[in-house]
Amino acid sequence: MKNSHRTWIEINADAFNQNIAALKNIIGNAALGIVLKGNAYGHGLELMGKLCQENNAVSWLFTAGTHEAIALRKQGVAKPILVLAYHDANHSTLHEYAIIAPINDLYTAHELSAAAKKSGVSIEAHIKIDTGMSRFGFLAAECEKFLNEIKNLNGLNITGIFTHLADTNNVDCSFTYDQLTRFNSAARCAQVVFGRHLFKHVLASGSLYLPTDYDGVRVGTSAYGYWKSGLQRQRYTAVSAGIQLTPILTWKTRIEAIKKINRGDTVGYHRTFMATDPMTIAILPVGYYDGYPRALSHRGTVRIRDTFCSVLGIISMNSMVVDVTHLANVNKDDEVILCGNFPGLDAESIAAVTHSLQNEFLARLSPAITRMIV
Repeated sequence: MKNSHRTWIEINADAFNQNIAALKNIIGNAALGIVLKGNAYGHGLELMGKLCQENNAVSWLFTAGTHEAIALRKQGVAKPILVLAYHDANHSTLHEYAIIAPINDLYTAHELSAAAKKSGVSIEAHIKIDTGMSRFGFLAAECEKFLNEIKNLNGLNITGIFTHLADTNNVDCSFTYDQLTRFNSAARCAQVVFGRHLFKHVLASGSLYLPTDYDGVRVGTSAYGYWKSGLQRQRYTAVSAGIQLTPILTWKTRIEAIKKINRGDTVGYHRTFMATDPMTIAILPVGYYDGYPRALSHRGTVRIRDTFCSVLGIISMNSMVVDVTHLANVNKDDEVILCGNFPGLDAESIAAVTHSLQNEFLARLSPAITRMIV
């Protein structure tokens, strides 16, 4: 049955579950949390929330902001959700939707306490420690006085503490180990101040090779099937021989039109491509509006009928042109793969061509594109 969508994204549930199993093999008994920020790295927030909810190996979910967490709850996701960065919804909704808040500073701590007291509830929270990223969180060296002040605030249930590593893609791990030392010191201080064990989480996709005894990990990139870098792949292989990750996203469209052009004809804005021989071209109803990088003009490839086809000319806002001269029996409405698990066509390869990051490319895929589980 013909798919009626102009363009759509397919998420491979089997590949996702295989990635989760591979990651659990690395982290052992630590609780595995999946990061769903940025529309789940472009894969679709609610859809990925559903897959995480159904996978028993996934213990936690993480979002960047409160609105994302609320959206997951409204879709029936019941697993613990921790907001990692910012509060972009009313604090009173945190208890209502059982969302765990981050405390990055004293101002936020007092706001959360006031909201909790006003509603007569307790708000669960994790404390963020800045160990070297210089973004959110209390400076590790100064945290003791802040922790004692937070302890005396009513309405807060402090259950965890975390930090974010800044330089795990460096051959030299010295700064990373400095960060871990700072965090461990802050975590010990927090345990003394609050008089109980707090859930500790530090490691993410780029750092699971590190030996630690933390309670949980936060995985984004690797869960979606990508290595953070070649160095990460080498380090993981050393830890767990044979580990494989499979990209779970395939982005597709269909041929909108086919036409013949003659030698000397030009294609697209500014006439940057000129045919040196008669050609057959296909027009695709996708452009940079949808998230297909304009930087792939003249350099991109797509896959039609199991064959790679080159992008011709400049990518437009809503359309692009590819060379199908070498294809026999190509037709309007034939399926086209724009990004998928093929050599040179995955997000990592596209990012390399456009001098960006795979996560940047994926996160820029338009939220308006229909996403479906296959």
